[in-house]
Amino acid sequence: MKKGIFVGALVTLLCIPSYAYAKGTATIEFTGNKTVNVGDEFKVNMVIDNVTDAEGGIVGYAGYIKFDDSVLEIVDSKTANNYFDVYKNDSINKIVGIDMTLNHGITSRTAVYEITFRGINEGNTTVTMTEADLSDRDANEVDANVNGLNVTINAVKPVVEEVKPVYTVVKEENVQTQETVVEETAEIKEETVEQKEVKTTKKVAKKTKKQEKNLLKIVSKFFKKVFKKVA
Repeated sequence: MKKGIFVGALVTLLCIPSYAYAKGTATIEFTGNKTVNVGDEFKVNMVIDNVTDAEGGIVGYAGYIKFDDSVLEIVDSKTANNYFDVYKNDSINKIVGIDMTLNHGITSRTAVYEITFRGINEGNTTVTMTEADLSDRDANEVDANVNGLNVTINAVKPVVEEVKPVYTVVKEENVQTQETVVEETAEIKEETVEQKEVKTTKKVAKKTKKQEKNLLKIVSKFFKKVFKKVA
C-alpha cells in the first residue's frame, strides 16, 4: 500500500506543477570526459550527492537531459544503479528513475544514470538537467542543485597506424619446437573451455536475478504509461 501511495504521489509531482515544501537538498552532478574528438564515443554519469534532510534518502528523480544536439548525440543510456527503474521519453530526453522498493534510498554519493554520447561536430556544450525533481521516501520534494559537465569537441580525427604484415620463417631444425607449441596451445584451449563453463554459470545466475526484478517492473508499468501520455 505504501508503495502505491508513493508512486501516485511521484506521478503527481512529475506531471503537474508542484508547490510542495522542499524538506531537504541534494546535488545532481554530471561527470565524464571534458575533451573529446569528433567521432569519439564517451560516457557521462549522472551522480546524486550531498543529500541532506531526505527521509529514507532519495528514491525518485526526474528531469530533462539537455545538451547541444548539433555537436553531440546520444548513442545509449541506462540506469547506473540496479535498485532504480528508469523510464525515458526519447523524443524530449526526459527521464524518470524510481526505487520501487523504497528501501535503497540514496544518502551518499551515487551514480544513478549513464549516458553514452558521440561527438558529431566541433564545438562546446554543457550536459546538464533542467526542471530537476528529487523525492525522498515519504514523497517529500527535495531541492536539487545541478552541476553540468562542460564538454569540448575537437575536429581532430584519430590517427590510424598502418599495420604491416609480419612474416615468419620456419626452419627444419625448429620442427620439434613447433610440436611443443602445439601441445601447449591444446592445454590453453582446454582452460578456455573451463572458463566458458564458468561464464555460462554466471549468465544463469544473472537470469535468475533478472526474473526477480520483473515483479517490480510489472508494478511500474502503469507509471510508464502515465509518463508517456503526459510527456
